[in-house]
Parts: sequence; C-alpha cells; structure tokens
Amino acid sequence: MAVIKLIVIKLIVIKLIYTLWISRCIATARERIPGSIDNDVTGVSECSQQRGNLKDNGYSR
Repeated sequence: MAVIKLIVIKLIVIKLIYTLWISRCIATARERIPGSIDNDVTGVSECSQQRGNLKDNGYSR
C-alpha cells in the first residue's frame, strides 16, 4: 500500500511540474507574438508601437 501512495505522490509532482512548464511556455510565446491578447487589451499593437517609435526618433520613409 505504501508503494502505491509513493507512486501517486510522484505522479502528482510530475503533473505539477509539467503544468508549470507548459504555462511558462505559453507566457513566453505571448510575449513574443505581435498582436497577442496582451497587446489587444491595450488597444495598441506591437507593430504600431514600433512605427511610432521610429517616427519619434526622426526616421521617415
């Protein structure tokens, strides 16, 4: 019976670590994707922010 409890505890720990790893991967992906959900909330996309920065720095086409 103790062996089964130990196996169950190990599986729970593995699942927790896997869940944390996946959520970190998702968070990293959201940071790298222009126009992701986080950018949509502010109403300003990353591309338009970059265009605005170029204009502010005196760059024009």
